[in-house]
Amino acid sequence: MVENIDIELDTLETPMVKSKKKTIVFIIVVALLIGAIGYIVYDKLQPVNIEAEANAFSLGTQYGYKAGLLEIYNKAITCEPVQITNSGTTINLIDTKCLSG
Repeated sequence: MVENIDIELDTLETPMVKSKKKTIVFIIVVALLIGAIGYIVYDKLQPVNIEAEANAFSLGTQYGYKAGLLEIYNKAITCEPVQITNSGTTINLIDTKCLSG
């Protein structure tokens, strides 16, 4: 008759095997840490084209001004009063041709 023998795996591992596992885990963690730090440094050292960003901001600002003025113009020429508020003061704009009636 054959008997089943239960042996825990921990009892089969020698201190040398445990030490090698710890070393491998340590090397993997250090490699991941070096990779993460390398990526962050690489990303931060990329040259930033400040001129292109400033140009894009300037174009966006100009577009915003033009769009706002065009909206005021389009409402004013239809003889519809346009309310504009600045610092708590509100005025109504309307085309003068609409006043002559």
